[in-house]
Amino acid sequence: MVQIYHLTLDVGVKIIGFGKVLAYTTLRNKILRKMENKSKIAAIVVAGIAAGAAAWYFTRSESGKQNWSALVDGVKDFTDHLKHVASKQADKVNDLSKETSDYLVAKAHEASNFSDDTLSNISAKVAMEAKTLSS
Repeated sequence: MVQIYHLTLDVGVKIIGFGKVLAYTTLRNKILRKMENKSKIAAIVVAGIAAGAAAWYFTRSESGKQNWSALVDGVKDFTDHLKHVASKQADKVNDLSKETSDYLVAKAHEASNFSDDTLSNISAKVAMEAKTLSS
């Protein structure tokens, strides 16, 4: 009876130890998530400051305004090009999916017709065999 008590106590200590490890791990994960969130916020703030500095630099002189306008036009042209290419690729994917769907439907009809014909042939052979055996 003493051994059973000792075993129960040992298991209880292990369970308490596991709980402490689990609590520590949970706390550590919460701290890491908060640090990640703060890092994201800091990155956004730095990006905002950089964007503001760039806007100030480009708008402080007439040549900077022209450069800014050229940069904006270049970005707009690039995004228009990307939209056009994406649209063409989407059309190609749509056409290919339609072709594939039509092909699969045709093959399914062929398989259905083949199985119907094969079933009819087997039924006819079984009927002939049954007729032969009954005669």
